Amino acid sequence: MNTRDQAAVAFYEAYRAAARRLDIFHLHESIGNLIKHYKRLAVQCLEEGYGDYLSEFDHDILIRGMIEKVLTAPELQGFDAFKDFQQNIADIDGLLQESFIPGFTSPIEGPWWQRGVVRKGYLDYAEDVKTHFGIDLANYQ
Repeated sequence: MNTRDQAAVAFYEAYRAAARRLDIFHLHESIGNLIKHYKRLAVQCLEEGYGDYLSEFDHDILIRGMIEKVLTAPELQGFDAFKDFQQNIADIDGLLQESFIPGFTSPIEGPWWQRGVVRKGYLDYAEDVKTHFGIDLANYQ
C-alpha cells in the first residue's frame, strides 16, 4: 500500500473511531455518507425547494449538527483528508445558505443552519413558514 492509501485508511479509521465517540456512527458509518446526505439536502433546498413540513426540515438539518461534531473533533484535524472534508462542507454550506431567505433568521436559538428558512418549498413547508414566521415564500421564488 502506498503512502497516500495508508493516509486514507488512517483517516477512515480515525473518522470511524470519532463517529463512535460522538455517537453518530450508527447513522453515518463513513464520512462520504455524511457528505452525500448533507449535499443532497442542500441541493434539494436550493434547486427544488424543501418538500416536507417545517418540523421535518428541523429533523433533516440535524445532519449539519453531526457534521459540526466531526469538524471539531481534535483527533481528525491533523489529516490531509480532513482539509478536503472541511472544504467539501464549506462548499455545501454555501449551497445551503444560498437556499435560505436572505437577511432573515428565525428566532429559534441555535446555529445558523437551524435558524435559516429555505426560500423555496412545497405546499406543506410553505404553509408552515407562513404560519410560524408570517413569511409568504411566493415572494422569494
